[in-house]
Amino acid sequence: PILKALVACESSLANVTPLVEACGPNTAEVAMYCIKRFVDFKELGISEASVSQLVERISALYAAQSKPLYGPARVLSALGTTLHIVCSIDQLGRESIASTPSEWLMVWLAAFAMDVDHPGLPNDLLRNKKSFISTLYSDKSPAERHAVAVTLQLCRECKVSTSPETNVFFSNVVVSTDGQMRPSIEEVARVRTAEIVNFSRQQSDRAIAAGMLLKMVDMVVLTSDHGFSKSLKSHQRLALADEKTLTDKLALAIGGPAEVCTYQEALDTFLRIFPSLPRTAFQSK
Repeated sequence: PILKALVACESSLANVTPLVEACGPNTAEVAMYCIKRFVDFKELGISEASVSQLVERISALYAAQSKPLYGPARVLSALGTTLHIVCSIDQLGRESIASTPSEWLMVWLAAFAMDVDHPGLPNDLLRNKKSFISTLYSDKSPAERHAVAVTLQLCRECKVSTSPETNVFFSNVVVSTDGQMRPSIEEVARVRTAEIVNFSRQQSDRAIAAGMLLKMVDMVVLTSDHGFSKSLKSHQRLALADEKTLTDKLALAIGGPAEVCTYQEALDTFLRIFPSLPRTAFQSK
């Protein structure tokens, strides 16, 4: 049933709901399907067994999550939605997200692990409460940076060896999903990478594009009638919109100030990056 639902997700978002229902708390099988669909392990140079162990460890953290909003159902919806969108993009669009097996591995790890071990509160509340995690990361995207730190630590423990450039790529993808970042995602990402490693403009652009894609996925997951949000009551869906409106979040996701960027303008910008993506997937929202 899981494999059947995954194949069906490639052609329609409506099949995300059967996927979530078929999997229960089992997120590892879905994550491995997505990774194997786009990553050649022989070319990658990392054993499939090591990546499978990593995925199982991340899956266990989601299963243990006490906050349902950041548990298995949400990540399954995100993976199913990402799978559908990536399968809808042509080759040129895919190359704007990732161009090597290691980058594709990191894109799928980001889709899988961007909410791993989530503290259960949005970044604004973490900052306002002066939480340990917010202080640890200097109030800059604390939830996202914590997910990066946890995932890269698990990579080391599972012997999934990654280069400094690959780690920075992964970090930028995940941090770029923080729609409340200011100044723009592009500026923050490029400054950070320039300080850490010799990271090309093209790599930075791909990481940001992948992060924008995952931000779009998160918004679809939280507002659509499929998968995770289908089981939520209406007031919970409104709460999930966070302090920002959907328009604000999408505007921020492309690095523009919300007050001068309408939803339509933000969507137009996103679809210029991924021209083969069907506009109808987002038009109603």
